[in-house]
Amino acid sequence: MTSPLCVRIISAVRTSLMAGGFSMVWAGAVAWASPEIQAQLDQVKSERTRVDDHFDGLDRQCHQKLNVNDCRREVQLARSEALRPLTVRQRELEAALRKERAQDQRSKAQERREAHEQRQRDRTPKPELPLQPPESPRQP
Repeated sequence: MTSPLCVRIISAVRTSLMAGGFSMVWAGAVAWASPEIQAQLDQVKSERTRVDDHFDGLDRQCHQKLNVNDCRREVQLARSEALRPLTVRQRELEAALRKERAQDQRSKAQERREAHEQRQRDRTPKPELPLQPPESPRQP
């Protein structure tokens, strides 16, 4: 069961995330260009850093309390709860980047293959086939 402190921390982090201009958009099919994906990935990473800094401060405050271990455990639970959507989003964006890079590699390989085939066609002319079949030797 989640403690009241943990619930308050999670709600405070969610509020600060939404106030910071970071809204989570979930998309099944990703069709963005690399710079856009990279910009979103950078934004998620900066949000992760901000959340980590916030929880590091809370962790330091736990050392001032009587029950340090319980406080640190609650902070760790709240941290993982707050980072979960950011981690999911980061993984989605990284997967989209990998998929886009793989598609770029496939298209470049196809271009190289086509260029190679064209060079082969240009290099070796096709032999001209005789129109008449060869004559067979006569038999006496």
